[in-house]
Amino acid sequence: MRSLPCRPPRKEHDAEAFICHNKNPSAFASNNFGETKRACSFVRKLSKAGATNITVKNVMPEPEAGGPYADTLVVTVPDRKASRLLPLLLESHVDAVRAKRVPGGMRFSLWWD
Repeated sequence: MRSLPCRPPRKEHDAEAFICHNKNPSAFASNNFGETKRACSFVRKLSKAGATNITVKNVMPEPEAGGPYADTLVVTVPDRKASRLLPLLLESHVDAVRAKRVPGGMRFSLWWD
C-alpha cells in the first residue's frame, strides 16, 4: 500500500472564487461586509481598480454556516495603480493594513475585525 504525501493546508485562496462562490451567507469579514454578496462586490471592485492578485487568508471552517469563513485579504497591485486602492480601502472601513513592497508593485494585507 502506497502512502500519499502529506501536504500542508493552503494558506491563501483566490478571493473571488472563495467569496463569490461560497455557500456561507456571511463568508467574509461579516462584521463589516455583512452578506457575502457585499464582500464579493468589494473584491470585484479591487480587480477593476487594478489589483493583479487577490487572495483570502485566515480561513476557518464553518460547516454549520454552509461554508468556510475568512477575515483577511491579500491584494497585490502594480505601482502605477496603487493609488486607486485608497478610496476603496477607506470605503471598506478596513481595521488594519500592512503594506509591503514587492517587485513592480505593492502587496497589502487587509484585515477586518
